[in-house]
Amino acid sequence: MAPSRSSISQFLFRASVIACLGVLVVTGVTAIGVRIQQRRQRTGVKQLRADEMLRQATETPLPAYPPVSLARGIEGVVVLRVQTDAVGEVREAEVLQAPDQLMGAAAQQSARHWKFANPSRSRLIGKVVLYFRIIAGAGVVALPVV
Repeated sequence: MAPSRSSISQFLFRASVIACLGVLVVTGVTAIGVRIQQRRQRTGVKQLRADEMLRQATETPLPAYPPVSLARGIEGVVVLRVQTDAVGEVREAEVLQAPDQLMGAAAQQSARHWKFANPSRSRLIGKVVLYFRIIAGAGVVALPVV
């Protein structure tokens, strides 16, 4: 039995409504993304990649290798999310990844004393990576080369 003209019309109507809703959703999502970007620009927030953050850094005192981590032979990478104020002083440092809690805390504490060049006078937000390695029995903390 062939579909009736009425059921084909209903199907086409529903399909067009769904297509219109899809366009509205995509347009709305795009508009929301644009508004967020505009708000960031208005509030003076500048998001940077990890290498860009290090290029902006003017003072980067490194943490001491935690003695307990060294004794246990723990080494690895600590990733922080750092936020500065308009003059380049760190206002927030959040541990995103760390091999152990002691290394994360040491990196977080030292990052709070970092300074960043900030010619745009906007707040900077970005990730910072620190490497904790054991070389010939000594704990070494280093930043990536940029």
